[in-house]
Amino acid sequence: MIAFAHFLDNTMKPLQPYLIGLAIMCWAISAVSVIRASRAREPMIIGVPKKIPRGFLAGGIVFAAVIGGEFAVGGLIERGAVLEIWPLLSSRIESVTVSGAALKETDAVVNALREMFSPTMAHHSHPTKCFRVVLQTEKGSLELDPCRDSDNPHEYWVYYPNFKFTRMNEVGHAFTDALDGM
Repeated sequence: MIAFAHFLDNTMKPLQPYLIGLAIMCWAISAVSVIRASRAREPMIIGVPKKIPRGFLAGGIVFAAVIGGEFAVGGLIERGAVLEIWPLLSSRIESVTVSGAALKETDAVVNALREMFSPTMAHHSHPTKCFRVVLQTEKGSLELDPCRDSDNPHEYWVYYPNFKFTRMNEVGHAFTDALDGM
């Protein structure tokens, strides 16, 4: 699953502009076909339904498939990232550095990161100041980029730099005050 997620991540990124262009073009085809069909019709007879134009159906199906495919691929990549992160994060942590500085008390940061996959309530905020957290574990090194929330200074949007997708889309939210003052 992880190798497939990396494959999707590397394949989809260069294709995204073309897929988005295709989706916009299909949306436009759908809109034009509905406008043309409504202009060409005679007034509707009560109780007789209007036919749906073929161009609307074809364009709408392709548009929905492209957008739905984007969400599905994003979900698969995010799942692959979580599957790659979890074995390292759940193993014994030997040391933690935050933006190059070694932490003496690592428990608060590690515990917060281990809880980052728990569901959180969405709110209209955005990430601000980012840190590079490197955990040296018994299974290898793990790099994460927690970024402080604009509303709650103890909430961090956590990004995973090993995937292009998760560099821009968070894999979870961590809550801690251990990074205050950094």
